[in-house]
Formats: sequence, structure tokens, C-alpha cells
Amino acid sequence: LLAGADPDSVGWNARSALAWACQHGHLDAARVLVEAGADVDKRDEGGASAFDLVCAVRALIHSGP
Repeated sequence: LLAGADPDSVGWNARSALAWACQHGHLDAARVLVEAGADVDKRDEGGASAFDLVCAVRALIHSGP
């Protein structure tokens, strides 16, 4: 980001860097991306936003074995 990378860049499945950070629990990275202007409402090819992925991960963690 300091070198000018786009905070809304996407990878596989059109998933944003913010969505990947949220999905994998990298909250510090997510915070930096949001502060750099990442679109928090951006959706991937399946229609999921970063918030959707956080909710899904949280539900899995709290569902137990």
C-alpha cells in the first residue's frame, strides 16, 4: 500500500484483499486496508462481502465439534 498498491485489488474468485484478510482472521491487515480506502461493500463472484466472510468464520468457530 505504501508503494501505491490498490487496496481494492482482487485475486481468485474476484475476492478482495480485505475479504481474504477477514476470512483468515488477519484483523490488523483488514484494518490497514479499510484505512487505506478499501471498499467494505465489495463482493466477490459468489456475492460474498468481507462482512459475510467474517460472519461465516465466526459461525463455524462457535458451532463447536
